[in-house]
Amino acid sequence: MNFADLPYPAIAAAGFAKFALGGVWYSLLFQKQWLAEQKLSPEEIAVARAEGGKSPLVITFLVGFVQVFALAVVLRAIKSDCVGCAVGTAGMLSVAFAAVPIGINYLFERRSLRFFAINAGYDLVGLMLAGLILGLWTK
Repeated sequence: MNFADLPYPAIAAAGFAKFALGGVWYSLLFQKQWLAEQKLSPEEIAVARAEGGKSPLVITFLVGFVQVFALAVVLRAIKSDCVGCAVGTAGMLSVAFAAVPIGINYLFERRSLRFFAINAGYDLVGLMLAGLILGLWTK
């Protein structure tokens, strides 16, 4: 695999989009439910952010780029030539390599199905969004 041939502008755009989706997902869409599952208040999250600084966000940003980069490598390797194929491949990879391990861990941790759906759902939608961007960009 020649990494020089990867669509780096598309990878950057998809990585930023996935990160931005996380902001919307965990604040506007599912903040109340996520906090309830964590048994945390908004005030406790604010204190944790103040104490922890920006490092969790930076790490999340970087890990998202790793995921999108790996997705771009897979799409190039399978010679995905359609947008739907890129989105479907991203969804399948998210289920296989994110949702399944999260689900197994949550079973043993006795976490709720709702908490699983929030967290695994973000990764599924985020990677499918990345697949859409990569597919459109490289078409």
